[in-house]
Amino acid sequence: MEASAEAFKIADAALAAGHQVRVVPGTLVRLLGVGEHGVKNDQRDARQLSKASWQTDVPSVHIPSAAARELKSICGARDVLVGMQRTLSNNVRGWLRTQLWKLPGGKMVTLPERLRTHARASERELPEHIERQLTMLTQVAEQVKAATQQAR
Repeated sequence: MEASAEAFKIADAALAAGHQVRVVPGTLVRLLGVGEHGVKNDQRDARQLSKASWQTDVPSVHIPSAAARELKSICGARDVLVGMQRTLSNNVRGWLRTQLWKLPGGKMVTLPERLRTHARASERELPEHIERQLTMLTQVAEQVKAATQQAR
């Protein structure tokens, strides 16, 4: 079968049913005749890949264990959260520059409290759109911490 998002789960099921499985890199499928003459459907593709795999030595991708795939999924989800945290932080810091505010240094996770403390000390109220981002930044930081623990 062709490498895809669902290929490894399908490979697990096929192996459990007693079939021999080979997952072919997506970059090779056209060379093996999949989608020939502009005709592409799952049955035809499967036949073509099967035919190619017993006629020639077709390179295949490693099928990672279920545990390895799960860990990769967890790490990928954590990366999304970290990216979201960075985006929120950068946007708030950009707004700070427009206000000519300079906060004391600190970690990203302390940005919401440092900004709120500075606003109170300056006797200014933070705009609603910045408060929303600070709230989300706090929540995302908690989720990043939880995701980091899960990935260990």
